[in-house]
Amino acid sequence: MLVSTFVTAGVAKASPDLVLDDEQVSLAGTHRFRVVTLSNGSTLRVVPYAGDPKTGGRLEILAHYILIDGTSAIDATAAGYRGLPNADGEGEGGGKGATVSSDATGGGGHGALGGAGVLSNGCVAIAGATGGVIAVATAPGVTMGGAGSSAGTADGDDGGRGGHGGGVVVLRAGRIELDGAIVANGQAGGVYADDSAGGGAGGGVLLQASQWLGFGGMVQADGAPGGVSTKCEGGAGGGGFVRLFVQGIPPGVTVSQRGGVATCLSAQGQDTSLEPVQPPGCLDLDDDGFQSDQCGGTDCDDSDLAVNKGGVETCNGQDDDCDGVVDEGSLCPGQCVNGACVPDDAGLPDSGADAQDGSPDAEGDASVADAGAEASVDAGEIDGGMVVEGGAEGGDGSKGLGEPSITLRGGCQASVSRPRATIGWVLLGLAIPGLVRTWRRRR
Repeated sequence: MLVSTFVTAGVAKASPDLVLDDEQVSLAGTHRFRVVTLSNGSTLRVVPYAGDPKTGGRLEILAHYILIDGTSAIDATAAGYRGLPNADGEGEGGGKGATVSSDATGGGGHGALGGAGVLSNGCVAIAGATGGVIAVATAPGVTMGGAGSSAGTADGDDGGRGGHGGGVVVLRAGRIELDGAIVANGQAGGVYADDSAGGGAGGGVLLQASQWLGFGGMVQADGAPGGVSTKCEGGAGGGGFVRLFVQGIPPGVTVSQRGGVATCLSAQGQDTSLEPVQPPGCLDLDDDGFQSDQCGGTDCDDSDLAVNKGGVETCNGQDDDCDGVVDEGSLCPGQCVNGACVPDDAGLPDSGADAQDGSPDAEGDASVADAGAEASVDAGEIDGGMVVEGGAEGGDGSKGLGEPSITLRGGCQASVSRPRATIGWVLLGLAIPGLVRTWRRRR
C-alpha cells in the first residue's frame, strides 16, 4: 500500500540520499541531497501553497545527482496560488470577475495571459471577467502560477472557487537524468450554480545542471481550462514558465508551457514562449570553492559544503576529501572501523586485552556489542534533523553507519540507513565467534 509521507530536512553535515522506490512522498522548501533517485512509479509531490512559501508551493532540491526514471515524476500540479472562495484568484496573475460577474470569470496568468470569462452564445466577453496578467519572476527565479477567479457571485449565489495555479520545482544538480516527468500544471476551474470559474495558470520550473540527459522525459507547466456550464465558459489559465540553465535540451525531451484550452478563442489561455537555454558553466552549487566533478571539477559531492578536494577526512564512512578512499587518515580516539570510531580496548580478538583476566567470552563479546551499539546511534545522527512523518516507521527504527540515506520502499518503510557499514558490522559479528574458538584452542 502506498502511503503519502511528508518529509522535512535541515542542513546536514553529510548530505543524505533520497531514494524513492514505488513511493508517494510530499515535500516542500529547500533541501540538499547527495543523490536523488525516483523509480518504479514514484512521485515526489510539492506540498500545496497555504499562505507561507516556506512550507508549501515551492520545492528546491540541490543535489550532486538526480535520476527520475520513465515511470516516475516530480509533481507540482495545483500547488501554487490558490483559487479562493467567492473571490478573485490569488497571486499577481490571478483571474478577475468574482464579484462583478453573474456568470463566468477569468483564468489565472503567469508566463502568459489567462483567458477571459465568456457567454457561450456567440462567445461574448463578460465585463470585468478578465484573465490574469503576465507575472514572471526576475531571472534566474521562477514563481507560482496565478489562480483562476471563482465563478460570478453578482447574482447572489455561491461562486465556489477558481482553479489553483501550478507550483514551483527547482532542481540544481551536477547531473540530471530525466526519463520521467517534471510537472507544474494549473488546476481546471469548476461550475457552481451554472456559473463557471476560471482555470489556474501553469507554475514554474527551473533546471540547472552541468549534464542533463534524458530519453523521452517531459517538463510541463501548462495552464488548465476553465469551467464550462450550459450558458458560459470560464477563462483558461495561461502557460507557466520554464527556465533552463543547461548545455542543451536532450533529444526526445519535451518542454511545454501551453495555455489552457477553451471552446471560445477569447477564453483560451495564451502559450508562454520558451526562453533561450542558458549554459550553466561549471557549477559550484554548495559554494565551497570547488567545482563539481560532473563538469571537470574536483568536488565529488557538490551538495555538501564539507565534502571537496580540500576536505578533512573524518571517520564517517564517506570520502570527505574526494580522493577515492574512504576514512583514510581520519583521527579517532581508538580505531576507525566501518565508519565509526571504536576504542582500542573494545574487545577485538587481536587486541589481546581480554586474555589476561580469563573471561574473554563475556567481557570481549559485551565490549564489541556495546561499542557497536553506541557508534550506531552517534554516527547515525544528522545535524539539523531529518524527520519522516505520516508513514510507517522503517524496520526496527535503527540508524546504521556510513553514508546516510532516506530510503522509502513500497510505502511501508521510511528510515535513515547507511547500508555499507551495516554490512561491515554484520560480517564482524559473524567472524568473532570463530576467532574466539581459535584463541581457545591455542590456549
